[in-house]
Amino acid sequence: MEHVIAVNEGKVPPDDNTTILKDSYRLYQLKHNLIDLRRHQYYLKDAYKPTLHFQAIDHPKAQFYDWTCDSFYWIPLTEWQHRVDEALLHTISKDLENYETRINEKGETEVKWVVREHTFDWENPLHVKALINNYDALYDYLKEKLNTYGRTLIFDFERYRAMANLTEVREFILDKKIEKMPYADIVQSLQLKYGLKYNENHLCTILAKEIPEKIALAAKKHRMLID
Repeated sequence: MEHVIAVNEGKVPPDDNTTILKDSYRLYQLKHNLIDLRRHQYYLKDAYKPTLHFQAIDHPKAQFYDWTCDSFYWIPLTEWQHRVDEALLHTISKDLENYETRINEKGETEVKWVVREHTFDWENPLHVKALINNYDALYDYLKEKLNTYGRTLIFDFERYRAMANLTEVREFILDKKIEKMPYADIVQSLQLKYGLKYNENHLCTILAKEIPEKIALAAKKHRMLID
């Protein structure tokens, strides 16, 4: 079709196999048909093998939870003064000596404004569960930081875990959870190693409720003995 149009427009010399169109409207139709066919060709191509478009984003990363550092940000001294003057809560101190301050690069005083204090409660099973879920990342982050409060969490976890006197099976399940083994693989390993036919729901209950509660109870007993 493209060759017929080229011949009738005088762009290439005629030959015996090419039709010479005597009607200019017929040539007009032929040209538009060719355009439509080309457009449909790309429609078919995109439908058969569509072009993939990727957003410019990084691969997801595991979020790190730091329970040892309060949520805060630095505000100018004037902003701090405004906030304490307008504060309705009596627990907010209006004495600057009770706040941490610093001098920024411009020589201005800034005040550390704490949004939320992070306190880890070993007697709260939900806190213990959160630590178990993030133990691997926390351990890697604090492996070389021995003299930190975060590292103390690791030491305390191992101590209270030992005090909880978990069974061999529960210790195995906890270890595999910390190693990020999928639940389906843990279930299979339990059957092969101990002959136990657990399902994933039962396993989830053990990790989300039973083990955290036992560790939290061990921490509570330890505190009561010390007191």
